[in-house]
Parts: sequence; C-alpha cells; structure tokens
Amino acid sequence: MTIARSLKPLLTNRTARVGVVLLTLVLAAAVVGPLVAPGNGSIFDMLGARGAPPSWSHPFGTTIQGLDVLTLVLKAAPLTVELVAGATAIALLVAVVLGIAAGAFGGRVDTAVSGVTAVCLAIPMLPLAIVIAGIVPKQQHAALATMLMIGLGSWPAEARVLRAQALGLRNTDFVASATAIGESRMRILFFEFVPNMASRVAAGAFFVAIQAMVALATLDFLASLSRGHFALGDTNGATWGSVLALAQTQEALLTGAWWAFAFPALALLVLAAGLVLTMYGFEEIADPRLRTSRARRSRLRFPAVRLPRLPQLELRSPLPGLRSLAASAPQVGRHLLGRLPIYGGALWVAATIAYVLPRLAARGGLPSSPASGSFWGGYAHFLREVATLHLGLGVPGVGGVLSESLPFSLALVGTATLVAFAIGGVVGLVAAWRRGGAMDGAATAATAVLWATPAFALAGLAVEFPALRWHLFPLQWAYDLDLHPAWTWQFAASAFRHAQLPLIVLVVSSLGLWTLSVRALTVSVVNEDYVQLARAKGLSSARILFRYAGRNALLPALTAFAVVFSIAIGGIPAIEEVFSYSGGGWALQQAAMSGNVPVVQALFVAIALSVVVVNVLIDAAQVALDPRLRTSRERGAVAATRSAAAT
Repeated sequence: MTIARSLKPLLTNRTARVGVVLLTLVLAAAVVGPLVAPGNGSIFDMLGARGAPPSWSHPFGTTIQGLDVLTLVLKAAPLTVELVAGATAIALLVAVVLGIAAGAFGGRVDTAVSGVTAVCLAIPMLPLAIVIAGIVPKQQHAALATMLMIGLGSWPAEARVLRAQALGLRNTDFVASATAIGESRMRILFFEFVPNMASRVAAGAFFVAIQAMVALATLDFLASLSRGHFALGDTNGATWGSVLALAQTQEALLTGAWWAFAFPALALLVLAAGLVLTMYGFEEIADPRLRTSRARRSRLRFPAVRLPRLPQLELRSPLPGLRSLAASAPQVGRHLLGRLPIYGGALWVAATIAYVLPRLAARGGLPSSPASGSFWGGYAHFLREVATLHLGLGVPGVGGVLSESLPFSLALVGTATLVAFAIGGVVGLVAAWRRGGAMDGAATAATAVLWATPAFALAGLAVEFPALRWHLFPLQWAYDLDLHPAWTWQFAASAFRHAQLPLIVLVVSSLGLWTLSVRALTVSVVNEDYVQLARAKGLSSARILFRYAGRNALLPALTAFAVVFSIAIGGIPAIEEVFSYSGGGWALQQAAMSGNVPVVQALFVAIALSVVVVNVLIDAAQVALDPRLRTSRERGAVAATRSAAAT
C-alpha cells in the first residue's frame, strides 16, 4: 500500500502518464514485437520489394536490400532495451555511490574519487570501447561488452554533478546538526544526503538512460563505418541504433528512401520521450513539495494572461566581483596544486592506454602492424615524449597530421559547448520556474527529442536539406581546398564557413542535455527557504530566478561543462565522418580503419590532454565562483570585502 501511494504521482501527473504509456509501448514491442513481426518473405519477394515506400504490405517500407523495416524495428527492440537498461544500471550505480560519497565525505575520499573520475573523463569513448572489446571477447560476451563500454563511459558525467550538489549540502544546518549529535558518516550519507538528493538522482537515471541510448547508436554507427574492423557495436540490425546506422551508411536520405531512416529514428525518439515525460512523476515522488505546488496551480481555473516583462537591468560596479575573485586567487592556486597529481595521473593513464593500444589491437579488431622492440624501453620513451609535449611521438609526419586536424575539432566542440550551455541554461531555468506549464512541457520535450536523436542522424538530415538541397552551407573539409592553414582573414573566413553546419548540429544535439540538467537542478532549489524568503520580501520573479535560484543551480551545472566537452570530443568522429569534415575525429577514424597506430596514439593523447586542460579551467572557475569551496577564513575575507563595497 505504501509503495502504491508513493508511485501515485506517476498516474496523477498527466505528463508522467503519457511517459508511462510510451515506455509501456516500448516494453510491449520488446516482449511481443519479435513474435508478431511480419517477416521479410522469400528471397524473390525481397528482390521485388527493394526500396519500396510504406504500403499495406510493408507499413514501414523496405530497405534497398528488400528487408521489411517494421520487422527490423520490432526484432531490434529487445536487445535495444536490454543494452540501454543494463548500461544505465551500471553507470547510475557507480555514479551515485562515488559522486555522493565524494561530496559528502570530502578529504581523501573526494580526492580519490575525483582522481578516478578525471581519469575516466580524459579517455574518449572510441578508444575506451576498443580496449573493453579487447578485454572482453565479443564472441563470448557481446551484450556484456557493450554494456560495459557504455556504462563505464557514462558514469563520470553524473558522478561529477552529484558530487557538486553534495558539496553544497555538506555545509547545510541539518548535516551539521547530525554531525554534532554524533551520527555516523554512513548514516548521514544514507539518511541525510541521499533523501535530499533523490530528485536529482531520479532525474539522473533518465539522463544516463538517454546518454546510453545515444552512445549505443553512435557505437553502432562507427561499427558500420569500420566494416567490421572494430569490435564496437552491432552491424546486423540487431538494435535500433544499428538499423539507423545501416540506413545512414546506405545513404537512405540521399536516395529518397526516407522511411528506412525515419522509422528507426522514431523508435528511438519514442523511448527518449517516454523517459523524459516519466521524469516529471519521479520528481514529485522524490520531492513531495512539488506535488503541493502542482495542486495549487490546478485550483486556478482562469489563470491571468500576462505579457512577458523583461527583467530590469541593474547597473552595478564590477569592482566587488573582481575583488572577490582576487581574494580567492590563493585558494584557487592551492586547490589546483593539490589536484595536480590527479591531472597528472589522468594523463599518465591515457598515455599508458595509448601505448598498449597496438598490443590490444589484435583482440579489439583494430588492423595494425605487430608491436616491436622492448616493451619497457619503448614505454619510457613514449612517456618522455608525452611529458615534453612532443605529441608527434618522434614519428615523422604524425605531428603534421595532428596540427592540421585536431585544432579544428577542438574549436568546433569548444564553441558548441559554450553556446549550448548559454542557451540551454537560460531555457532550463525558465522551464523549472514555470514547471508544469506549457513552456516547460514544450521546451523540455523539444530539446529532449533533439538530444535523444543521435548526432550523426541530425548530421545526415543537415547534409540532405540545408547543404545539398538548399545550398546554404558548404560540404566536405574544414576549409577550401585551394587554401593552406595560415593566420589570415581569408583562411579564418573559409574555416568559419565550413564549420557553421557542424557547429549548428553540435549545439542542437547537446541543447537538451543542458536544458534538462539545469531544469532538474533548479527544481531541487525553487522551494528552498531562501527562495521562499525572497518571494515573501516581494522581489521580482526575474530577480529571484537569476540571482537566487539560478546561481545555486548553475554552479553544479558548471561542473558538467568539462563532462560535456569530453563526451562531445569523444563522439566527434561520427559527426565529422558524416560531414567529411577534416578534423581530429575524422583523422582518428581514418587512422584506426587503416591501421595507422602512431596517428591513433597521438590523437588519443592530444584529446586526453585537451580534456585535462578543460577540467583544470573548470576546477579553477568553481573555486573562484563558489565561496562554499573555500576555507572559512577566506569566506570571511570575501564577505568583509563585499560588505565594505556595499557600505
């Protein structure tokens, strides 16, 4: 009875009901779908129905080989659900245990967990998948290997966000009271931290599930591109991502067979929409205060319609903020110095994996020449080259490939992450403030659908319509072929023109992550006491949202910036492959397929180094912007500076 009462919001919340219905349809397709699939018919039927559009005999049409698309979608449902659920369970379990423990305990626990997280973030998904596939043979444990690939690549993002939120709770009064009365650390963890973070954990489960679904489709796409060279994902249409990848590699959109692309994508979108909409009900289960606010809104039969009013701009002197940042500089330096072993350890692990990659290549399916020379002698030379930033690794020609490809990918991903963070952060704040309204539903649903659509699928649509049919953007390469990389306005204009369409796709595909993440963090703070006090004082909604709730929601979201950058730079090979964009991801994909191990090693280490640098910058920004991460003495100094400036 208690369980049924606690799950009541899943039925009383209309949005959550729609999500439950969609997830039920997906589960029904996974259980019953293979049994009721119409099949493909005889070989003669398949030859006669190749590339047929949707009809009564083939409701979803057929592929260019004559395979029934409806049959492919139904038969791929069980493995898709199994892999997404398994990878989500692995990633969420690790993220919750490590993330909350790091933020709650601090000290050595935080240092150790942060080190492990930094190491995992520094390793992009593609090389990690190759290594795991080499350790766990695909012939014996295909499903387990794929779950491990995705699960071990997905948990650091959620762990860092949970750690940031737990750090904020560690300084609250109820935790201090529990510590003062002698409660054990484990009891405080499970009875103080976990209940107050349940809303974020519940939302995190859906975030991880969507991320796992997108990662699965991306691995299937890369596996299809490699023509069986990588032991990554599926290439035989056994998952929805694999069916979509086959349609993309067979150029279904370019040949007019849109149904082979649209219906597998629709199946992924139904799963994503079900996850996002069900999240509304789980938010109310985790935080009962959200139920009362929804009940108050439901009693308003005729809500007043008001035109949106722009917030009043406040012209304030930047000197207090600059003084605060200057006062935090010593603490920032000590913090970075204390985390220096973590950064160095992350880079060392990435370099070690790059060095042993040729020795794992035979088992992972990577074509390469056998490694020669002494293992330890070559290892010492390899580390020396990395430590001195000679990323060409002493191999002729590798440095040129690196310098002519990777900067384009770094600029593309960095710019897209900044733009998506700015847009998604504002949309997420407003959606959480108007939770349950039309704006909330439209914003979260639209951005979630875009996020759930694999980036390579969005890239395929962009190539088909804006580039080929409408001729709005150039195709192929990172700049005009008649130019050479140089610091000139002509080359910069050419590079910007070629990067516009990939940049738009990257921003659109990651917008949902920022919107949903910031929304979930804001929902967890809109009912806090300081927000209620601001409302009681009569402050404007815009001021409360951006100066009170927004600050406490965006600071934990800031830690996800490095996470999103790591995910994006790790998944850039699929984007650049579709656009034929000659960046570092495209060079990595081509080198891996051709067995050019030195280029793979150099790009792998360079990408890991870029992720470590971004993590250093984000760690410094967090300490500078969040006074809770400083010592009490420095907090007092900053408070005194602000008080003097206000006086």
